[in-house]
Amino acid sequence: MMPDPINLWELVGGFLLSLAVALAAHKRDALTPSGVLGAVLDGTLMFGLGGWEWGLLLIAFFVS
Repeated sequence: MMPDPINLWELVGGFLLSLAVALAAHKRDALTPSGVLGAVLDGTLMFGLGGWEWGLLLIAFFVS
């Protein structure tokens, strides 16, 4: 069985959403600059490869 192809729009959407969340967290002093980079990379990969379900789960974990 072949894996599903990578959806470019999910990668772009994941990047933009994770960037927005990471920058908001940085503005509230919840993340350092290196934490912003890690959050954006992790969020982009979660949304892009795992889909919106995994990305929303990641956001719920971060907010909690």
